[in-house]
Amino acid sequence: MTGDHEIEFSANCDAAVEHLGGYSRIADALIPLFDVLRHNPRGCEKVGLDWNANHMFHTGPIGSIPALVWLFYVMIGGKVVVDHVEEFEEYLYGPEYPE
Repeated sequence: MTGDHEIEFSANCDAAVEHLGGYSRIADALIPLFDVLRHNPRGCEKVGLDWNANHMFHTGPIGSIPALVWLFYVMIGGKVVVDHVEEFEEYLYGPEYPE
């Protein structure tokens, strides 16, 4: 389902953003996030089990903003709730594989 979804940030996400320096510091990373979440949030990678409603989206580094991973869920009715954000270190270093 695609459409124009309402987006909300949880108190948990607000606290995580403050840890990153605030919404004004990461404003440029919100542009691709809003684009994806408004139009096709269910197209993002699922996190956890099949019945789990959590998804993730990552943004690459933009200027002084590090790569970020955003965790969110889609409520019945289509509202998207962004619940967490943190630096996405795997973007820089890649997954670690055993030798």
